[in-house]
Amino acid sequence: MKRKILTIIIPCFNSAKKISPLLISLKKIIRSNIGQAVEIIFIDDGSKDGTKEYIKKWFINNTNVSIFTQKNRGVSYTRNEGIKWATGKYITFIDSDDNIIVPNFLKIFDLIKNSNVDILNVGAKVKKEHIEKSPQKIIPSILNIRGEYTFGEYHPGPVSKFYKLDFLRKNAIFFPENLNNGEDMQFNMDCLIKADSVYFYPLPIYLYRVGQLQSLTSIRGNSEFYEETKEKIKYLHYLQTKSIINEDEYIFAITDVILSRFILLYGFTDEKEYLSEENRDINKLKKLLPIIRKKGYIKNFKYTKQILLFILVYSPKFLARDLASMLTILKNKQNKRKVRWLEI
Repeated sequence: MKRKILTIIIPCFNSAKKISPLLISLKKIIRSNIGQAVEIIFIDDGSKDGTKEYIKKWFINNTNVSIFTQKNRGVSYTRNEGIKWATGKYITFIDSDDNIIVPNFLKIFDLIKNSNVDILNVGAKVKKEHIEKSPQKIIPSILNIRGEYTFGEYHPGPVSKFYKLDFLRKNAIFFPENLNNGEDMQFNMDCLIKADSVYFYPLPIYLYRVGQLQSLTSIRGNSEFYEETKEKIKYLHYLQTKSIINEDEYIFAITDVILSRFILLYGFTDEKEYLSEENRDINKLKKLLPIIRKKGYIKNFKYTKQILLFILVYSPKFLARDLASMLTILKNKQNKRKVRWLEI
């Protein structure tokens, strides 16, 4: 049996009411001249709303489409199962509530078919038609450290990218299943560390749905988030020791992690349990801020984090915590907007 060129992996969880736009697009791809070269794998991660049955109605008797079911294990485990089951030369991931731009997807298929690079990144804002970049130097850009290391747009998630399947399997690269936050970024960093070649192509194919409640807001105050940030700091230390990021970039990334704790954990959980951690992190920020300012990295933080950083460093500790909580609550209210599509 001839090997497929591309496997599309789609994790699903209670997606019946959101997945229709994507199913319409996928059906167009299957009916196109590239349809026989594409394999589509849906993985139902323990849905309770009839997601599997709903998808089946769209692809009756279509041998290019597979639907697997499992007990609820989370998106990382689900994507890893997709990597194990895939048969295509390349694989890509699509979230069930997002969509793709079909004409652009069809245009880029010839590039996928004839390519031999480890990672092909689309939607990149570069001037040339395609350009190869050093994997190691893309990592600071993922960490939001802009400047000399910025090579177009490389979204930290696994979407809008095509990964060579043999490359992933040879290097045993999978999504970390012990994290609920930051697993996408770690997967991509692991890929970039091992990749010999990464291509950027300036054609957007992915439509990312924004404006709905995201998982980060739902875990606010969840103590698991603190453990995950500790894992992220360990990973950043690894990147530094391997000279993949330098000392200044490491400091920026650590500062960003600490600020995330104040936005998603501190002030929203047991104050007694984390009060000493808050004080320790505030003291750490006071030491890091002069370095961050000297290197000109302040502008690279999101606006809310810039304000938060100065509040925590320059306000009395008893007031800083209250102001930080007020700021993040206000920001969350402002973020409640209508669902829209964002091209990447």
